[in-house]
Amino acid sequence: MKNTKSKKEIGLIVAIALVFSNIIGAGIFVIPSQLAQIAGIGSSILAWILTGLGAIILSFTFANLGSKMPINGGVVEYSRKSLGNFTGFMTAWLYWNGCWIGNATLLIVILKYLNGAFPFMAKNPLIGFLVCSFIIWIFTYINIRGAKSAGAVGTILVLLKLIILILFIIISSKIFNIQNISPIFPTGGGLSSIPMAAAITFWAFEGIESATIASGEIKNPERNVKLSTIIALIVALVFYLSITILSMGAMPRHILANSLDPLSEIMGYVLGSKWIVVINIGIALSICGSSVLWLLSTGRAAYAAGKEKLFPEFFAKLHPKYQTPYISLIIGSILINLLLLLNFFKGLNGAYNFIVLLSTLSYLPVYAVSTIAEIMLVIDFKNKSFRKKILLLIRPSIGFIFCILAIYASGATTVLYGFILIMCGIPVYAYMKKKYNLSN
Repeated sequence: MKNTKSKKEIGLIVAIALVFSNIIGAGIFVIPSQLAQIAGIGSSILAWILTGLGAIILSFTFANLGSKMPINGGVVEYSRKSLGNFTGFMTAWLYWNGCWIGNATLLIVILKYLNGAFPFMAKNPLIGFLVCSFIIWIFTYINIRGAKSAGAVGTILVLLKLIILILFIIISSKIFNIQNISPIFPTGGGLSSIPMAAAITFWAFEGIESATIASGEIKNPERNVKLSTIIALIVALVFYLSITILSMGAMPRHILANSLDPLSEIMGYVLGSKWIVVINIGIALSICGSSVLWLLSTGRAAYAAGKEKLFPEFFAKLHPKYQTPYISLIIGSILINLLLLLNFFKGLNGAYNFIVLLSTLSYLPVYAVSTIAEIMLVIDFKNKSFRKKILLLIRPSIGFIFCILAIYASGATTVLYGFILIMCGIPVYAYMKKKYNLSN
């Protein structure tokens, strides 16, 4: 009989690295300048606290579901088991598309920092496309070899990211100027800017569900999925707050708002311009850690959907030697390549903005459905009193409301892209339903 089970190769440390790297991604290197464009330090801190609390509430949902249902696919399987095949398909469709589309944004940011180190690359979009293609296929091969290989590479590069961020904290604290953050609530960046700032900061927490996606390959998942999710989120929130505050204190707001790569500029200012090349290469490599681990999530989401016949069955094929979902990984990487090819010639900023819009609303419906799945799980508890069930329902209900508010705050354009993505999935579901006679 053909083996369809994945190997359990991921320990607690690698699981923490997976979640942390997927949360931090590339956003931490650009968000300070994005916040400076619309908000002062006071509104930025409040936005981080508000969205951080929302993310913590959601993290407990993923932690609880992942420990109770330790299966590959995570959010895909939770929604299918709780709400039926159609919801399971849509969750898989949105999440899988969000994963590979989001990975394209990481590659664009990687290239931006490589352009800073090697200016000749910025003059030729074809070179940029070829570099990104080389990176994505190297990481695809690493993932095909197994979660252990991907986790090892990802963990090493996550450590590099931590070193760079800690180095930035030390350097920027030396040139922190209180005048740069005064007043705390400036004109044009006061309390009224909190909703817009929160819309930026919330997207920084995408990836909190990463441990659940690979939970079928995590050792002792009942313990490690929950621990890795919560530890990684808290560490990420501390770094986000620290980097934002120190960036705003180290650089005047009007300069920070116009900076394309604020962290490397601040470190280059202190260390000297000759270090900027080294810093840019280091940042690019550290973001590569997020890319290799997001590929892991991309492959596992499609694998779970294929295994349940929500996606074509070839998505569930495992490599005969490595027992990894190699077809899912290859298809995801081909799509990343095609998207980069279609958009690179708009320029890096044009490509980045387009792809971010395309991926932005993929995750929130998935998060909302996950809170509903936890609500259904609580309702089905047999050994809990009515009062205990009501208390257990409060947190996921707040998480659901938070997701709905975040969808509303994301704006009409983003919602439109999300709606188009959903509509594109309906013909695929209709085909799968007819082929496999899926019931709901």
